[in-house]
Amino acid sequence: MWRDAVYSGTLRPKCPDPAITGKYLNDLLDELTYSVNSNPVSSISNIHSIHKIDNCLYLGDKYAAKDRRFLLANRITHVLNCAEGCDEFQVNTSETYYRDFKIKYMGIPGHDRPSWNISVYFEQASRFIDNAIRTGGRVLVHCVVGISRSATIVIAYLMICKHMNAAEALRYVFRQRRVFPNPGFLHHLAQLNNVLFKRRSLSLTRNYY
Repeated sequence: MWRDAVYSGTLRPKCPDPAITGKYLNDLLDELTYSVNSNPVSSISNIHSIHKIDNCLYLGDKYAAKDRRFLLANRITHVLNCAEGCDEFQVNTSETYYRDFKIKYMGIPGHDRPSWNISVYFEQASRFIDNAIRTGGRVLVHCVVGISRSATIVIAYLMICKHMNAAEALRYVFRQRRVFPNPGFLHHLAQLNNVLFKRRSLSLTRNYY
């Protein structure tokens, strides 16, 4: 069961839209892809592909994540690798890789396949990001390219901790970085949306009575 983190920012907590489905998110992603300006969003770096998503939260690729001096220069204190592993389409880093640079690490052995169940990591990853930001840190979330696995985790974090619905979170991230979660991941985000809707609806009902 996903935990609702307490968010103290300016967004107003609300119930997600229960009508959101994986197909709806797929169609929305297509719409966003064709409607945005053809110019890509500017990276914060001239060297690596990395974009600021929100205060102290960044989304990037494996090259940014493996450049430890670049991370230090940009005051990144936490790294969340959503593609941990030794396979061709994974990133072989670990807690040891960052230890000497005093960067805290979390790894998810993710595969960019629609059949891979990324949702089992939504709660743990959101907690890692939330705790880092609450303690004054800066977090880089990455996979190999930084558009599917890591983007899905960032979207889930925005849903759980900032009370966005799945469509709002997808739009928000897409405005900052051109992301393309695979259809299976979009389905998991739609399921998360429905879980959060039921939980928050129940909470609102209890508070009302």
